[in-house]
Amino acid sequence: MKISAGMDVHIDAEGILKRTLTPGFWGGVLGEWHRLYTPYVPMDTGLLASQVKIDAAERSIAHTVPYANRQYYGGGLNFKRDRHPLASARWDQAAAPSALGSLSAFAQGLLDAGIG
Repeated sequence: MKISAGMDVHIDAEGILKRTLTPGFWGGVLGEWHRLYTPYVPMDTGLLASQVKIDAAERSIAHTVPYANRQYYGGGLNFKRDRHPLASARWDQAAAPSALGSLSAFAQGLLDAGIG
């Protein structure tokens, strides 16, 4: 027995791509990424995690405290884990395995909602 089904599917790939290039889309995605990786940011006073510059045009998040670079690369540092048990150097990379699926779903939700 042979079964076949035909469908005419149209995907506006160019339109989707254009929406992913907008500051609205990237501002949302970067804000969500910051939220998702924050539990991995070392915390003492909270300044490292909260003082950031999110730049949708550059598609970047910059931690702006003077010691951010040293904390990020973390060579030889022992992070306190009383406030952030997952704290580590290279917090974005540490968060990626558990958070990228959520970030992808969030980005898809923005596209589905027409944001971007």
